[in-house]
Amino acid sequence: MANLVFKYSWDHRPYPYNSAQGKRQFMLPFASGIPNLTPDISQVQGAGTAAQGTLTIARDDSTPGRVLKVGDFGLGTSILHSEGKILYKTGFQGLAGSVTGLSFPLQCVVFGWSNLVSVLGISAATKRMFFNNIPINVDPQILNSDWIEVRTTANTTVDANGFVKSASPIVKLFAGSIELNDSAKKQPVEFEKIDVGNYLLKGSLGFAQEGWYIEVPKDANGNT
Repeated sequence: MANLVFKYSWDHRPYPYNSAQGKRQFMLPFASGIPNLTPDISQVQGAGTAAQGTLTIARDDSTPGRVLKVGDFGLGTSILHSEGKILYKTGFQGLAGSVTGLSFPLQCVVFGWSNLVSVLGISAATKRMFFNNIPINVDPQILNSDWIEVRTTANTTVDANGFVKSASPIVKLFAGSIELNDSAKKQPVEFEKIDVGNYLLKGSLGFAQEGWYIEVPKDANGNT
């Protein structure tokens, strides 16, 4: 922080008096020979090298040594790309669904390196996470070919045997109740115990077209 030191010669007047102009005046001499109110900021004590700093001229200005502003590379604001292109610079960007090819937008962190950028994107709509490496010498009109989905609790579940499996709507059946994962909670699934070993599930949209299965019940020791 710059420090201003006021030097004042007291002559028993409330302000210095300029007899030539017939009025009181108060001057701030920043440095010898500098006109008042138009000082060279580099001569202000404490300003350091910031006095010579040059602001960026665009949100993707990557000139070394320039001073960043709010909005540069997505800092403190949003950069939304809906025209099918990505900013090949380290920063924060938003990619529309038409760009990602995933049918939903991604909020991305972009890491630039050499001849490619690495993109880590999160979908607020689906709570899923994706990763992609994009060569900078290729015009990325659509980036849907190489997205890698990161496995999280939003798209996987762990079965009774400890195996990680894709998380389609799942209903866990217990002796007197059921437990639904997030996908299943979107359906009005109801549980009714008719008799010992005889249960009725209602309100489900039915089994998936493929990949569904029913696990054999196990006791507390894992025995079937």
